[in-house]
Amino acid sequence: MFREGLSRKEGMLFTFKESARHAFWMKNMRFPIDIIWIDSGRRVVDVTVGAQPCSAACPSIRPRADAQYVLEAYYGFAGDNKIGRGDEARF
Repeated sequence: MFREGLSRKEGMLFTFKESARHAFWMKNMRFPIDIIWIDSGRRVVDVTVGAQPCSAACPSIRPRADAQYVLEAYYGFAGDNKIGRGDEARF
């Protein structure tokens, strides 16, 4: 939140103790991002490309399936790296 931008070498990995359909929102963001949900087996279960910023009445963005990890990256990351559902995540 409140950042001016995100470089192609930056991102944020969220790790949760339990898998669930963890929701995210874009309140007070200043730029769109890609959101990649990854399950406990490190498989991509959903990808949101270009999640848009909002300032009020922000919608929750939820994956199609349970995830234990969520990666936020620059808008275009998923496309640049050809990331899609079922892909393996290595970290």
